[in-house]
Amino acid sequence: QGRRVSLIDVELNQGDRTALRAAITMGTPEHHVPPLLAVNPVGPLMTPEPPPGLEPIGPGHSMADIVHLAHGCDIRPSLTTFSPR
Repeated sequence: QGRRVSLIDVELNQGDRTALRAAITMGTPEHHVPPLLAVNPVGPLMTPEPPPGLEPIGPGHSMADIVHLAHGCDIRPSLTTFSPR
């Protein structure tokens, strides 16, 4: 028995480089099997606002030249876990 599926393929480009690529396959779910994931366990860990004490990377920050997304995003890395490997 055939099914109809759709493929969504999106790229976020920065200049001539691809910064992010996401490919999603969508289709009608099979009703006779339970879902693989019913809730998102990561949701509570990703609050809309960053925790207090995180400095945003923006113009004037020492990493602003490295993190070019700082011009369009509010990026706040945790410096306690952000270290060279």
